[in-house]
Amino acid sequence: MKVLSVVGARPQLVKLAPIAAAFGETDHEHVIVHTGQHYDADLSDVFFSGLGIPDPDVHLGVGSGSHGVQTGSVLSAMDPVLEREQPDWVLVYGDTNSTLAGAVAAVKQHFKVATWRPACARSTGGCPRSTTGCSPTTPPTCCSRRPRRPCATSRPKGWPSGRSWSAT
Repeated sequence: MKVLSVVGARPQLVKLAPIAAAFGETDHEHVIVHTGQHYDADLSDVFFSGLGIPDPDVHLGVGSGSHGVQTGSVLSAMDPVLEREQPDWVLVYGDTNSTLAGAVAAVKQHFKVATWRPACARSTGGCPRSTTGCSPTTPPTCCSRRPRRPCATSRPKGWPSGRSWSAT
């Protein structure tokens, strides 16, 4: 199985570290795509070295810009990467411009998408959502009400166990 991870911001790199380590212990192929959403060495490179994450296989280098410009740049840059890599799954992390663009690019090319949101693992029945007043990466205790729809906690077939997954 081939999994392509799309990351671009600090919180995503922290989430990527245990995923990359888990895939490193399997025969599955794990391709890391860094969008360049956070491109400063203190916001990116230091996390790869400090957390023992393998260097990205692909670096899109989108840099800064408005949300629309940055998301659009990642979206258009992802098309040839997905065409070349042909992953079985595209894994996106959190709720950033890179997440949105990576997921949309994958869905439009008919690749399966999974999200890694640690809040799901801490939740007792649902993911925090924007409708609850907190982000998908914050602990569920911040929410004033339960989300309308619980997140899936089953992992895609063949994926490392011991984690909570949401697949679309």
